[in-house]
Amino acid sequence: MSRFTGMRMISSLRNLMVGLNYLIVMFYSSVFLLATRFIVNHQKSNLFLSEIDHIPKNPVTIFFACLFLYAVLAALILSRSVSEISEKAANLTSIILEIILGFQIVYYLNMAYSGLFLMVFSDCLFHMRREKNTTSYSVLGILACLYFLSNCYVVSFFFPMADPAAYFNVFDHSLSSLLIMLKNLLEMINLLIFVAYLSLYINHQTKENENIAQELNMINQVNRELKNYAAITERMGENNERKRLAREIHDTLGHALTGIAAGVDATLIIIDKSPDLAKKTVASCFAGRS
Repeated sequence: MSRFTGMRMISSLRNLMVGLNYLIVMFYSSVFLLATRFIVNHQKSNLFLSEIDHIPKNPVTIFFACLFLYAVLAALILSRSVSEISEKAANLTSIILEIILGFQIVYYLNMAYSGLFLMVFSDCLFHMRREKNTTSYSVLGILACLYFLSNCYVVSFFFPMADPAAYFNVFDHSLSSLLIMLKNLLEMINLLIFVAYLSLYINHQTKENENIAQELNMINQVNRELKNYAAITERMGENNERKRLAREIHDTLGHALTGIAAGVDATLIIIDKSPDLAKKTVASCFAGRS
């Protein structure tokens, strides 16, 4: 699998999570809205209120607030997938905004669905893959905590919140069971896509690290070869300089010896006729080479 193919698959899974989470958020908000209308039409308000500990939020507000907030969150995620933000400060600001939007949606849904944080986690992991520092690890740790702690029964100890299960229980048993089964199916699909995304991401990062290690090894090998080439070139230069000096010495000595030999020959010819001239000739030969 090539690098770009792996990135496309990761991006496709993230976009799939965006679409699936839209369905899940709208499913929950629609159930809250339809259940409230069912309660009003069948005059079951007293029975419903007796099953919850806190006054529920306005279901119409929940529906349109979730619709608007998720539209903003999806637009932010999809826009970042088209053009990545290079500046670290702007990238961190976008990530924090995603977390805030995700938490608001989950809060409006009475903490019934925390799988939205898996989608935000995936997007943050993708955009912070090159920032391996304390800040990135802290952000991912916060998202993991939000995913595990965003539970109605936990949060209701600190904030007034209606039990989401009460909305499903207002319908007859068959319809209630069908809605719960559909809810569990959607959440399971979202979890499976997240696991697939995480597996592909880890596999892609592992291969990318291996490619970087191979490139570094190639660079080190090229550096070693360049050092060897430089050493060989230096030795060749030294050898050429030695040869040049040897040629100069050879030419100089050859010229000097040739002159001495010529002077000795001339001396041998004139030594019997003019000894004094022969001495001067020999003296001049060696005087010129001193």
